[in-house]
Amino acid sequence: MENLPLKDRSVDWTASSFALHWSDYRRSLAEFARVSKKGFFAAVPVEGSLEGLGFPFPSAGEILELVRPTLWRLEEVDVPFRGREFLLFFKKTGTGYNPTPALSAFEILKDPSKVRFYGFKVLYFLKEL
Repeated sequence: MENLPLKDRSVDWTASSFALHWSDYRRSLAEFARVSKKGFFAAVPVEGSLEGLGFPFPSAGEILELVRPTLWRLEEVDVPFRGREFLLFFKKTGTGYNPTPALSAFEILKDPSKVRFYGFKVLYFLKEL
């Protein structure tokens, strides 16, 4: 996403769903603007997601300032799993990596209440160019 193999303004729209937080989102957003004719849209988990795990989610405010979207909405989305099922879900989906873990898997299994928020705060936005 940070270096798309596309020519300038070569696609109508660019989309991202739950991927920007895995990249240098500043560079990715600049790439979306570079390759898109009409605009781009995304769903991005932001700070406050999976609270207690210590994952470095981007700030909604920073993304909004960078993008200055045409439309946007911030919503909480509950994760319906706790404890062992929560850990297995992320392992099975391949999204269990945390570069700055505040809690180990053992700590979550021992006391699932240490995860303060089992859910995502998701920023949905549309940027028309």
